[in-house]
Amino acid sequence: ADLVAAIDAAVADGVDVINYSIGGEAGDPWRSADAQAFLAARDAGVFVATSAGNSGPAADTIGSPGNAPWITTVAASTSNRQFISDITLAGPGDPPQDLFGASLTKGVNNFNLVDAEGIADVTGDDSGRCINPYPTGTFQANDVVLCERGVVARVVRGDNVKAGGGGAVILYNAVAEQGLSTDNYVIPAVHVRNATGLAIKNYLAAHPGEVTVRFTTGQKIFEGDDVRVKSDVMADFSSRGPNGTVPDVIKPDITAPGVQTLAGNTPECFSTENACGAPGELFQAIQGTSMSSPHVAGAAALVV
Repeated sequence: ADLVAAIDAAVADGVDVINYSIGGEAGDPWRSADAQAFLAARDAGVFVATSAGNSGPAADTIGSPGNAPWITTVAASTSNRQFISDITLAGPGDPPQDLFGASLTKGVNNFNLVDAEGIADVTGDDSGRCINPYPTGTFQANDVVLCERGVVARVVRGDNVKAGGGGAVILYNAVAEQGLSTDNYVIPAVHVRNATGLAIKNYLAAHPGEVTVRFTTGQKIFEGDDVRVKSDVMADFSSRGPNGTVPDVIKPDITAPGVQTLAGNTPECFSTENACGAPGELFQAIQGTSMSSPHVAGAAALVV
């Protein structure tokens, strides 16, 4: 009710453009309160951009009200700038192995590399996903802990490893289709793809307890300067069509940058799950169709 009231008030105030980075499960747009409010906005000549949703890469995952025919629904793709961290593994008898990932944090130099798999957290989980805090003293301050993605928010791994005394995190994707994300971890952290994570695990297995690692502070890298940066690639998380609720109308309508996007951040944490990352940060580089939709709303504001 509050959202509908806000939409109606904006229209009554005479705005030209509305961005709506909000959504839920798809339903009949002719029975959706906010979708109907946006239909009235369209009748008043207001342009509306809304997020497609972050339920990809499966098909038919457009959320509501993005499934409404009268709204411009925005998917997320990469831009020509990403935050890259270079990773170097070193073990006895083998040449160093150079890899890379995404990071917003500071780097580390010559830390010990530890695989979380097989190490129990406070609940006894030893899956290697670092989904719960580790007991005090589990790790050393110069340990970089390798964690697998899944179950809880990515940034929580930093809190959980820090609770156990660890100094840094390498988080790797659980499946090949997932992309790279940047988060405000409480300790140095770098996010890597699934293939990179498996390569790190194999290197550790070949040199148990003998691998050191360094990774660089995340740096903004532009396409053209580095082959690892690719623009206009659909984000793995971005919701896809077809539009199951209104199959005759193709959705999403358009895509815009929504990966590693610089945005404001509250310096306080209000989450009961401790999923806010480093406190006191006024900026972040995050991902989502909530980041891409405002790009289209901004472009529309320049046109209308």
